[in-house]
Amino acid sequence: MNEVAIIFVQNSHIIFIIWLISTLIATYIGVQRGFPFLAFINGIALGPLGLLFVLIQDNHNRKACQFCAEKILKEAKVCPHCQRDVNE
Repeated sequence: MNEVAIIFVQNSHIIFIIWLISTLIATYIGVQRGFPFLAFINGIALGPLGLLFVLIQDNHNRKACQFCAEKILKEAKVCPHCQRDVNE
């Protein structure tokens, strides 16, 4: 085996822990920003790089409902969470 493969095998548990923590943090941030599934997929597929992607993503097409404060699409007429009319 070459040297890189040996180092990878010896440290695979550390790499797994870093990958798992990155996925959990990315998912948590995604939940806070309103895109939990996308953040989870980024974390699982890309690990620390996925966490970076989640950190730089911004959801410009969403706004907070003035009644329940949940994130909804800017074009929404009715909040899917509280069922109230959000037309301004």
